[in-house]
Amino acid sequence: MTVPMLSTRTQSLYHANSCDTDSDASSSTINDVLPCEVLANIFDFLSFDDLLLASKVCSFWRDTAISNPRLWAQLFDAPLSALPELIRRAQAVPVSLNVIRITPTNFPRICHCVAQHLALLGHLGLYFDHAVEFEAEDMNSDYSTWDWNMLWNALHRPAPQLTSFSLTSENGEFVTFLPSSRDCTPFSDGAPRLQRLTLDGFEMEASTPAFEHVEQFTGNAYALAPFQPLEAYFPSLTELTLYDIGAMPIPPLSSSLNLRALILHFRQDADSMDDWRDVITWLRDSGVQHIPYLEIFHEDIEVQRFVLQSVYRTPRRLSIEDVFDDEFSLALDCDAGFVRVVPTISAKQAKAHLLAAATFCKRISTLFCSATPAALKILPLLDSGTLSDIEVLELELDISQDTDEVYPRSFLENMLPMRGVKTLVLSAAVTTLCDIPESPTPKSVTQFQAANVLEFATRITPNVEGVQVLDVPLAHAELLHARFRHFHYQPPL
Repeated sequence: MTVPMLSTRTQSLYHANSCDTDSDASSSTINDVLPCEVLANIFDFLSFDDLLLASKVCSFWRDTAISNPRLWAQLFDAPLSALPELIRRAQAVPVSLNVIRITPTNFPRICHCVAQHLALLGHLGLYFDHAVEFEAEDMNSDYSTWDWNMLWNALHRPAPQLTSFSLTSENGEFVTFLPSSRDCTPFSDGAPRLQRLTLDGFEMEASTPAFEHVEQFTGNAYALAPFQPLEAYFPSLTELTLYDIGAMPIPPLSSSLNLRALILHFRQDADSMDDWRDVITWLRDSGVQHIPYLEIFHEDIEVQRFVLQSVYRTPRRLSIEDVFDDEFSLALDCDAGFVRVVPTISAKQAKAHLLAAATFCKRISTLFCSATPAALKILPLLDSGTLSDIEVLELELDISQDTDEVYPRSFLENMLPMRGVKTLVLSAAVTTLCDIPESPTPKSVTQFQAANVLEFATRITPNVEGVQVLDVPLAHAELLHARFRHFHYQPPL
């Protein structure tokens, strides 16, 4: 029998089974000991292509796959020709459909599929990426020449099961989503479950009753008319994510919205005072100081400082987090809820950014540092004056490393003592002790010695009174019980 081309994970399942409809399965095969419910759960982890191939391995696998509708309800870039059969297999389960390679050639077929199956969809995502390899006759096409009425007509029908809708264009040409001149409304105002909406590269000229239950909106700042209140578009809105802040006026917020989260991605070229004046006015008038979660994305720490000061947020906790091997990000917790500012900073920029952040964050009482190499390199750059107000130090440990040292010796030698720290928290940086499924051998995880924790606490936090060790293998924990007034150890599960 010829083995289908499967991923590594699916091949391991196949070779462990190695049966087909004509073979006599021995008592040692997977099918003899693995209930179909468990096999279906395993299939849940397969990609769509691997699921199709796995269903061809044997009749038992095929029956198991086809008899579980949820396996066919997640369609990511599935062949349009197979869509009717896949939706049939999903039965009553709402289907999540994402189409990512939309070109002028397949656009009419996609609109036809959307119109035909919209009532069965729980999520619809359409991604117009002009960077995909178009067919030869499409190479000179741009979105302005497309017949968008085909899409608006396809969406002009009820979507009773739709909870999420995403319309994204990477082309840079902005298309008006359902122009007000059109005598049709999205989903025929029949989308009672729609809660999440994304419009990226599309503009809305007017509000529509179809969005009255939307709770989460993600889009560009220019997606909405700047002088129409946001609650006119989304009266049930609780989470707002906007990109390109600083480029265009933003619709005003009012206290009638129960906004719980505001996430702002600022334009990187909007760094002059003139560019920021309107943004700051909008933030103040919107009462963002009362929003529990505020997230600010901008590369410049001075811009972040300016924004935070303008909205009266006082940072309390500074986090140094990993992004890539040689880059990190900063995050700030504030007294009036959570504020996260996320610049991606290279190691070369580390000292300037940290000192700027620390100078601004004079009242920071908690410092968190991840266990990544980039973070370990830059944390010692903070001077003793910057560290003087920190009372709680939270550090991650990489428990997958073959070492029993809490932190590398070079880190201990370069790090200045933090004499104000009263509480030291050490936690695990990883949640699994195994490699990827293709290599199921567990990593060698050394138990950290209490003596090393004690040495670390003595050298870096000499005045510490309480130590917490969470989800980390620790040997001889009784030494720490005897040394510190407050000690809490939570071993890994």
